[in-house]
Amino acid sequence: MDSVEAGRIPVSIAVLISSSDDPGVQNALSEAYESGALRGARFKEAKRIIARFSARRIESGKPILRHKLTGEALVREYQQRTREQQALVKRAALTRERLLLLKSAMRTLLKDEHFVTLLRAEQLNDLPEPLISEKG
Repeated sequence: MDSVEAGRIPVSIAVLISSSDDPGVQNALSEAYESGALRGARFKEAKRIIARFSARRIESGKPILRHKLTGEALVREYQQRTREQQALVKRAALTRERLLLLKSAMRTLLKDEHFVTLLRAEQLNDLPEPLISEKG
C-alpha cells in the first residue's frame, strides 16, 4: 500500500500483486516491479508463471516455496522461462523447415516413374496425404 501511495506502483499493478494469496509472492512481485526488472507484459507473464508453478506444487502436495522468493529470483525464473520458450520456438521452426524439405523431396521423387514403380513393387501404395499433397 505504501508503494501505491508513494507512486512507485500503479493501482492496477497493486491489484494484480494483491491477488496472490502468498505474502512472499506479493513481496517478490512488488520488488521486481519497483526495481524495473519486470514491467508491463513481462510482469503479467511472470505472475502467470508463478500461478502455474504454484498450482503444480499444490497438485503434487509439495510445499509451494522452499526458499524465500525474492524479486531477483522471480526475474531469473522469468528469464529462464523466456529462454525455454525461445528454444522451443527455434526447435519448432527447424522441424517445420525439415518437414517442408521432406515434402519437397517426396514430390520430386513421386515425379520419377522408376521410384513410383519401386514403391508399387514394395507394396507401399499408401503415403500420408499431407506428405504428397500440393497444398501447404
